[in-house]
Amino acid sequence: MAGGFIWAATLYDIYVTVLQAAITVGVALSLLTAVDRLLHVAHYLQLKLVAWLTGKGPEAAYRCQAMPDMAQAGHMYPKVAIQLPMFNERMVCQTIVDCACSLQWPRDKLIVQVLDDSTDKLTRDRVDDSVLEWRERGVNVMTIRRTNRQGYKAGALKEGLELLREYEYVAIFDADFRPESDFLLKMIPYIHSNDDVGYVQARWTFTNADESLLTKAQELSLNYHVKCEQWVHFASGSFFNFNGTAGIWRRKTIEDVGGWNARTTVEDMDLSLRAYIAGWRAIFLDNITCLNELPASYFAYRKQQHRWSCGPVQLWRRSSAAIWASKLPFLRKVELNFLTFFLRKVACHMVALLFFCTLVPLSIFTPEVSIPLWALVHLPVSVTVTTAIFSPKEWYYVVVMVLFENAMSIVKLWAVVNGAFDLQRANEWVVTSKKGSGGSDKLKRLKAIYSTCRAYTSEMLMGIFTLSAGVFAIFYVHRITFSIFLLLQGFVFIAFGLNLVDGGNILGRPLRCWGACCGWRHKGEKTKGKEVADGVALNEVDQ
Repeated sequence: MAGGFIWAATLYDIYVTVLQAAITVGVALSLLTAVDRLLHVAHYLQLKLVAWLTGKGPEAAYRCQAMPDMAQAGHMYPKVAIQLPMFNERMVCQTIVDCACSLQWPRDKLIVQVLDDSTDKLTRDRVDDSVLEWRERGVNVMTIRRTNRQGYKAGALKEGLELLREYEYVAIFDADFRPESDFLLKMIPYIHSNDDVGYVQARWTFTNADESLLTKAQELSLNYHVKCEQWVHFASGSFFNFNGTAGIWRRKTIEDVGGWNARTTVEDMDLSLRAYIAGWRAIFLDNITCLNELPASYFAYRKQQHRWSCGPVQLWRRSSAAIWASKLPFLRKVELNFLTFFLRKVACHMVALLFFCTLVPLSIFTPEVSIPLWALVHLPVSVTVTTAIFSPKEWYYVVVMVLFENAMSIVKLWAVVNGAFDLQRANEWVVTSKKGSGGSDKLKRLKAIYSTCRAYTSEMLMGIFTLSAGVFAIFYVHRITFSIFLLLQGFVFIAFGLNLVDGGNILGRPLRCWGACCGWRHKGEKTKGKEVADGVALNEVDQ
């Protein structure tokens, strides 16, 4: 009996030692990610101050000669192609065709390619109707359909590009984007006036951020990326990737670096990385924006985040050798490998799930281990505050964003593992469903109910574990304040596990409903809760 107790005590000592070591590693990674975030924000503020004092932003370092009057000198305009890749995006396919064909540019210098891989007959019919209408109005627009989806989006873009030998520039828009009519007139001068610029990228804005707590959390997270991270990287000459849409490429650049490649699920990042290594420059235009739609269903959001998290790790595996062998300065190589890929694409997901959502709750059950207060409170608070800076009118949703981002870390970290070890789901490509204008007939409502009947085991188990830690913290270790985070995070995990964040569900109501309860106001709320559920659900079933 005594030997059994000794053996158990030894195992427990080993467990405590391993847990403390894991916490030390977690604290170190948390510190690195937080410092990286704070440095980004500090650099952003410095750039804004300089721009305010001088009246010039980072883009002023590039030539930008405005296009001449179209009516008088249309023959001087370069030839521009617009590519619209899409797949079964019934609700939004016609609107993007309308937007692309309405762009201001000489008709004889513009071509619109609708790269439609759709298998859904209604989607194909809608695309054909729009294309026919714009052809009759004098626009050079064509539909290109493949017999297979080999290479997915990259394959479609590559096939379309082969028909554009006479065109200098290629603008790309996903089906849910809404470029304004003067988009080309604003963007083209930056790439046309600078021979060494390979692509220009516009900043994203969002049409449906106030649709639900899920879309609001996405907006806050993406605002930091597009307002701070991308802009700072551009201004400092670091690598920033083309976002796959709302940008314009020089066709010569695409061909120079080997063309579109489907070796990963982030063909946009792959192409822009090869362009960066080859010495091409890129411009991020913070003052030019393009509206797009955020996924309003958890199912669609999971698929999107899996692709966005898995793809960069795949790319890192395949490109690391090329980065080290390139002619880039040594510090740029270190920056790409350590900061861009490891810290921002891998470590950040490990910190969210393994440290804050796993090791921290485990420490509640293990009084022998300790976590510094600054790592437990000060670092995450600083990161949260710096995120809120870029959404000043919605800062009060930042806690929701943190809880939702932590809940999504299960999907993201598993995607990282798939990409790192090239598992079966590493090359999974599911188009992110968008609702567009939506609808409200009975069939769509029934499909909405069906589509939201999902449950996710990993989120449920994580929720039970985190809630247990929260309850234990209250009644056994008497850490009331800290238990609030654990209880809230546990409930959010459960909500994600039961799919309660979809439009129309308990946590998926339009923000005007939450605002009415809390006295908040939101601008531009036109979408009804019922329409949210209907539109999203129909797209999901189509996929």
